Amino acid sequence: MVGHLLNRDLKELKMDHARVIDTSLLFKYDFSESIGKVPMPTLDHLCKSVLGYEMQKSLGRCVHEAVATMKLVRAILEHGADTSVPLPDEMLKTDESRLVPKKKKG
Repeated sequence: MVGHLLNRDLKELKMDHARVIDTSLLFKYDFSESIGKVPMPTLDHLCKSVLGYEMQKSLGRCVHEAVATMKLVRAILEHGADTSVPLPDEMLKTDESRLVPKKKKG
């Protein structure tokens, strides 16, 4: 069974499976330790950075997500794809703003 955040889905369904490949656990953001805790890469970001295309935002998104997760696993198996991905610019800006202490009013 292959998917992204699959552990969360299986938990909600109260199911277990012996053979699971969860792409949310395969890839990690490449970041400076000074930023602190960083969330797992989203499937959208993995598609952009590893596969080179943007996920379609359509009614059949679940089909596109299933195909994308299979392509990500194949990229690792067939091409030895790097499993560290760069942080998106939006995340860097957000994290930098949290590092700067806010001035107290009054």
